[in-house]
Amino acid sequence: KQYFNPVQLIQFPVLLPFYIPVSDGACYTIQTEDVSAAHTYFFNSVETNHIIAPGILSNEAVHIPIRESRVEMIRAFSNHQSDLQSEEQLSDLFDELLRDLNIILVAHLITSKDEDIHRVSREMLPFMTMYRIVDLPDWEAARAGLFHLHWDVPYKRPKLNAEEEKYLMTFVGVIKNNQNPFIVSEELALNSKREYKRGFYRDAVILFQMSVEALITILLIQFLLLEGKALDEAEKEVEAKLQNSGFIAVVKSEFHTRLGGIWDVSKTG
Repeated sequence: KQYFNPVQLIQFPVLLPFYIPVSDGACYTIQTEDVSAAHTYFFNSVETNHIIAPGILSNEAVHIPIRESRVEMIRAFSNHQSDLQSEEQLSDLFDELLRDLNIILVAHLITSKDEDIHRVSREMLPFMTMYRIVDLPDWEAARAGLFHLHWDVPYKRPKLNAEEEKYLMTFVGVIKNNQNPFIVSEELALNSKREYKRGFYRDAVILFQMSVEALITILLIQFLLLEGKALDEAEKEVEAKLQNSGFIAVVKSEFHTRLGGIWDVSKTG
């Protein structure tokens, strides 16, 4: 009540993908830009079991206790919200709450130096949670329901057929014998997609940039090999070009003469 008397709440409980060692019931409140609302966060710890399947060693699964943090995100209103009906409106409120939750998480990260704590996005949370709209002061639930955070739902994938399994084993030999120089670039690109899917957007951008740089570097080395240079000589030449001229300059100067086409981004065709 420091800023206003709340008359209505909307609550979203979320389970974080890590544990923050704070007291159960720890509460943080952040005033929103809209002075008629505030965000409050209640932290509690929950203990779940991680199941390890021993396989041929035993028929009994091993249960390892894991502690995680649960946060109840609350937006308090000083006036009744009659328009909290659509999925889009609920989604906007959830995103605003998540934005301020990340401020709290970064504060914990910096002050505790606990590298396991990080910003979270929807994709890092369980794919579904609940919401509840509560009228005060009698705490009557005006409405409650399920709320989808994302659609990355665990599901069974189709198994490889015999031909696909044969191709997989062939490709194991390709990687083992270093027969495809573009594996590194492809792996970085797929790692980028995975990090984007998990909600680590910064990491996804960095990995994809690394993938592009690896692709261009390896492609230029392959051009030099086709032109008759030895591998060591080609690698040293490409490294020197990148150090002296920079990545973009090398792309502009080394590829259009070999690949042809129009490389002027201001032109069409």
